[in-house]
Amino acid sequence: MQTVADYFDGQSSRQYRVMLSLNADNLLNIQSQDISVSFPMAECEFSPRIANIPREITLPNQAKLVVADNDFLDDMLETAGMLEHGFVHRLEQHWRFAFVSLVILVASVWAAIDIGIPVAAKQAAFALPYETDVYLGEGALATLDKIVFSPSTLKTERQQALKQRFQEMVKNINDTSHQYQLELRDGKAIGANALALPSGIIVMTDQLVDLSEADDELAAILAHELGHVKNRHALRLLIQDAVGGLVLAMLTGDAVSATALTAGLPTLFLHNKFSREFENEADTFALQYMSENDIPAENFATIMNRLDDTAGKTSDLDNYLSTHPATADRIKRFQSPASK
Repeated sequence: MQTVADYFDGQSSRQYRVMLSLNADNLLNIQSQDISVSFPMAECEFSPRIANIPREITLPNQAKLVVADNDFLDDMLETAGMLEHGFVHRLEQHWRFAFVSLVILVASVWAAIDIGIPVAAKQAAFALPYETDVYLGEGALATLDKIVFSPSTLKTERQQALKQRFQEMVKNINDTSHQYQLELRDGKAIGANALALPSGIIVMTDQLVDLSEADDELAAILAHELGHVKNRHALRLLIQDAVGGLVLAMLTGDAVSATALTAGLPTLFLHNKFSREFENEADTFALQYMSENDIPAENFATIMNRLDDTAGKTSDLDNYLSTHPATADRIKRFQSPASK
C-alpha cells in the first residue's frame, strides 16, 4: 500500500516527491532519494476529505505532506482504524443534500446581490457627506453637453419662466443640503427626457417641454426628479454598481470592470434604470409634494400617458420612459378617482 505524495519540510519552500506507505505497525513511511522518515499515524493530523481536493497531512515535526490520492488515504486511515469522514464529505455522498446545498448557495448569493448590496448602499449613501454628491456631479453636465446635449432653443422668456417655477418648487421641500438648479437643453437624439444629477442639477429637454400641454405637467415630472435627488438615488445606484463591479473583478480577475464605471459616470446618469424601489420612492415624494402644493396628481399620469403614446413613433435613441420605466400601475397611482 503506497502512493506518491509531495513533502514539504517546513524549513524551506522546496518540494520533494516521495513515496508514502503504511507498515504493519501503523507507521507512516516517507521515502525518497533524500528523505527517509517514519511517524506513528496517531501523531499525524489529516485534513478532512472534500470531494477530490488534495489533502494535507501535518507531521509531528511540522513538515507536511500533500496527497492527491484520496482513496488511498482513506484506505490507509481505515486500515489504521482512524477513518472518520467529515460532515461535508458525508453530504457529498448524497445528491439530495448536495442539491439542497447548491440551492442554498445560489439563494444566498442572490440575496446578497439583490438585497444585501442595495441595503448596504443606502446606509453608505446617507452616511456620506453631501459634498460627495457635489463631487460626483461636478463635470458630469459639462461632459453631457459635449456628447449628448445642445443649448436649449426655447425662447429666453420661456426658459426664465420654467426656471422661476422650479426655484419656487425647491423652496417648498425640506432639503437645504443640495444646491438645486434646473438646466434646459436640446435633447437631440434622446428626445423628451429629464434626468437628475446627484449634485441637485436637474436637466430637462426642450422636447419634453414641447410635449407638455401645461406647466403643471412639467412640475409633476420635476417633482419626481426631485424625489430622486432628495433620496440620493444616483449615489446609491453608483455605490451598488461600484460594489457589483468589485465583486465582478474579484470573481473574474478583470480589473477593467472595476474602473469602467468611473469613466462612464455621465452615461450612467443618463441611461440609469432605477429600481422599482427607487421609482416608488420618487413617486411617493412627487405625490406628497403635489398634494401639499395643490398640483393635481393626474398631471403626472397625463404627461406619462402622452409620452407612452409617442413612444416608438420617433427615432429617439432614448426617452423618459426608457430611463424611468412607466408601468400602468405607476400611472394609475397618480390618477384621481374622478379621472378614471
